[in-house]
Amino acid sequence: MCDMKFNAVLMLFVVICTLRNLHAARILAVFQHNAESNFIMFETLLKALAARGHDVVVVSHFPQHSPVKNYTDISISGSSIRFNNSLNISVVEKDDNVLLPFLIIRNSVETCKMVLEHRNIETLLKSEEKFDLIINEIFGSDCFLGFVHKFKAPHISLMTSVPLPWSNERTANPDNPAHVQNYCAQYTDRMTFWERLQNTVQTEMIKWVYYYFSELPTHRIARKYFGDDLPALSDIARNVSLVLVNSHFSVNYPRPTVPVVVEVGGLHIQSASKLPQDIQTLLDEAPQGVIYFS
Repeated sequence: MCDMKFNAVLMLFVVICTLRNLHAARILAVFQHNAESNFIMFETLLKALAARGHDVVVVSHFPQHSPVKNYTDISISGSSIRFNNSLNISVVEKDDNVLLPFLIIRNSVETCKMVLEHRNIETLLKSEEKFDLIINEIFGSDCFLGFVHKFKAPHISLMTSVPLPWSNERTANPDNPAHVQNYCAQYTDRMTFWERLQNTVQTEMIKWVYYYFSELPTHRIARKYFGDDLPALSDIARNVSLVLVNSHFSVNYPRPTVPVVVEVGGLHIQSASKLPQDIQTLLDEAPQGVIYFS
């Protein structure tokens, strides 16, 4: 009788330990855009997932310099132009820069083809890997949503800015142009009639541009690599389970969002590191304080 009880307790212990281990997921994160400013947010989230025991496989232009536990790089470095220090301020200094979405979309579509031709992506496309979740970026194209179709996994999306004009329809997120300014405009949430009219025209024009110059050509490119049975990328996009947006009502203007869209502005900000002793002494002993320029 004692042996039977011992065996039952032992079996229960094994089952409990096994169930605890089942919480870890195998995650594929794919980021085609070659901009380190965007990747800072993604990397923070992915490392946090890895630290919590999830197996994270990351396709990006920025592989880790030293190994990180539970974090595996699939490097696509060198497959497209890097944007660090390559964008002239005149491109974005205007209040209403209608050319910005054209630049974002054109580059993203060109990058799509270059990245999908990379040998490491070719290996991933031919693999029989299994993933529990796909993470992608919403930017100038939905190029990598083909992996959602290939691996038959749910997906969540990340945005490093306020919601882009073409991102709202996939989640039915309200973007009433009467009080929600689009990404490329510098209006407030309190617009004059003329500003509302301009905001409306620009928002609808940008959505039209995205459909004809990103969604359609990107789907043609993606079918070549993911197969002719690839559904419309917009259909895959509408099945997104969660969208994390790098905005916050304390910095950006407040706006209504559906539950699937969550603002996580400041996600990448880490705890402050300890200052060098000489600087700390200067701050502590300055009789009238210190003004610091960076």
